[in-house]
Amino acid sequence: MSWMRGNCQLSAGVLSVCTVLIGTRSFAGDQTPFNADAIAQIQSAQVEKNSRTPIEMKMSSDLLILSRPESSSVANRAALAHQVITGVDGRISVNVFGVVSDKLKQEITDLGGTVKSSVSERNILNVEIPSSSIKELAAKPEVTYLRPSPQGTVEAIGTGESDVAGEVAHDAAAARAKFGVNGTGVSVCVLSDSVDHLGEAQDAGAVGDVQILPGQQGHGKGEGTAMLEILHRIAPGAMLKFATGLESDVGMAANIKQFTASGCRIIVDDILYFDESPFQDGLIAQAVDEASQAGVLYFSAAANNGNVQHHTAGTWQGDFLDGGPVNDSAGKEIGRYVSFAAPGEQQQATGNLVSKNPMTGRSESTADLFWNDPLGHSSNEYDLYAVNSDGSIAHSSNSPSIGASDPYQTVPISAGQRLVVVKMSKAAPRYLYLDTNRLALQVATSGAVRGHNAADGENAFSVGAVNVSSPPGVFAAGGNLAVAGYSSDGPRHLYYEVDGSFITPADLTRTGGRIVKKPDFCAADGVDTGVPGFSHFTGTSAAAPHAAAIAALLMSFNSHLTGKQIRGALTSTAIPIGGPNPDVASGAGILMPTAALGSIATAGAAMSSDDPVQRK
Repeated sequence: MSWMRGNCQLSAGVLSVCTVLIGTRSFAGDQTPFNADAIAQIQSAQVEKNSRTPIEMKMSSDLLILSRPESSSVANRAALAHQVITGVDGRISVNVFGVVSDKLKQEITDLGGTVKSSVSERNILNVEIPSSSIKELAAKPEVTYLRPSPQGTVEAIGTGESDVAGEVAHDAAAARAKFGVNGTGVSVCVLSDSVDHLGEAQDAGAVGDVQILPGQQGHGKGEGTAMLEILHRIAPGAMLKFATGLESDVGMAANIKQFTASGCRIIVDDILYFDESPFQDGLIAQAVDEASQAGVLYFSAAANNGNVQHHTAGTWQGDFLDGGPVNDSAGKEIGRYVSFAAPGEQQQATGNLVSKNPMTGRSESTADLFWNDPLGHSSNEYDLYAVNSDGSIAHSSNSPSIGASDPYQTVPISAGQRLVVVKMSKAAPRYLYLDTNRLALQVATSGAVRGHNAADGENAFSVGAVNVSSPPGVFAAGGNLAVAGYSSDGPRHLYYEVDGSFITPADLTRTGGRIVKKPDFCAADGVDTGVPGFSHFTGTSAAAPHAAAIAALLMSFNSHLTGKQIRGALTSTAIPIGGPNPDVASGAGILMPTAALGSIATAGAAMSSDDPVQRK
């Protein structure tokens, strides 16, 4: 697979779909106006956007560019399209929204496409298809909307040289010995990039048998193998399964469903798809919710997008704040700028400056914009732009909102650029969310954890990271403990139930909706594994399997425990760190298996002999 990312310039004879909407206006604190090239792009883009046919309105801007014969050359596609996944055969990965049926699948095949996965009850398919067939597919009456398959990422930060170990930090060996547990009888299922290097890990005795879903071994760096090593080290008796979660968001949701049906008691993942909404549980989060309802414990890495406590936040959310008019070349108003402001601060900025995040070392990423319309039913229009320091437009996203699309725009970004959001004239004011995915923002807020990483199910757990000391020592109350600077903070702000119904129909502002306190708790990262590139495994990707393994110890001590009881045991015995408990970045604190098992044993001893919750 390769990624095509581009700029928003006009090529000879080609009208750029991705450039729009900014007049001669300066940013707060920046006296550089937009240049003449940007204004020319505005005019052309407005003409183009208003001329799209009903079929073209069913396509995201990226796909519309790729479907046009005049932009058929590889050079033009690479220059104009961003965030589109292309396979080795030149076909592109597309999510198809509509009525999933055998007829539609056959039509996709007839167009030279391949259906990779589908979730029929959610009316979505993931397909690979030639770009020349995109418009013909959009014309099918069963299709409501097409967009590129979203980019996904695993939540590791980096590697280095260290001999620290999560087993020591969580005092897991002592817990296993004291309570006679090792995870036996518990099936723990992993979703990550791949199981590269699994054979070497098994030869070294770092991992035992692993069942892999057919064809789901994945391709990547073997981060899944590193997670399996952590699970085996903490809960060596647990039965382990694996499937990739990075083929597509549709494929990941399907694999969660298959894991649930196969009897997994615990599922753990370290993946985030950039299009996952902060305001409503989407495709993957709904699969997590269903697993939770079936009694599966689901642990997900909170992500590594930073937190306010460490001044590493790359997220901003808030109500629409009017930043003034956006005019076309004739002086006609076509939209309103969004003004960024931090809570409790008077200073506002029309452009939100992006900078390199010292905790992650990343200087390039993707910016994602959401507004709180329901998924699949967005009728309001907000557009997103990355602007260079000289005032010219670098990238923009102006996919249409037609009532059948998601409230979402995305652009590639680099440190030193500014992000500008524009509300189209006919759009209603909405609560907004902007995420730079491991970069930092000049005007930032808390709330980086989102999507299935902060799913709303009772048995769904979001796991933050705490660095293990070197040399390693047992986590202890009163010690110098803190959540990692890259670990994503909460809370999550939901406005819609899973079915798209309003939580607070009369209030879509910051005072409406429902606040979900995430992350739930923290576990160790910065631990040793034998997987090449993960000798020092850092990030919430490493924390999530530690938490899942600790839960496996509890479940093997008493197989009849409910998810509510396990949640209570884990959170009530965690070591509080940070601010008020639960803390917005660390939740209840650091999980400790000996204390959690002790609370289960004490509760069990107090029960009568006929109580259904008994130790095996």
